[in-house]
Amino acid sequence: MSNKVFKLSERVNSYLKDSFGCKHITIKGATKIAGHLMFVVLALCIYQSIKLLT
Repeated sequence: MSNKVFKLSERVNSYLKDSFGCKHITIKGATKIAGHLMFVVLALCIYQSIKLLT
């Protein structure tokens, strides 16, 4: 993996943790965590779409 891709992925992970509450996950179980993170990704996509349109 190139250094540029690594830096980009770290920035995205940091943004998800800070803005969408992924820093402290209080649920247990892989399925529940995966569902929570998919909701976060959906919220991020909606946020970026609105940002792109305005």
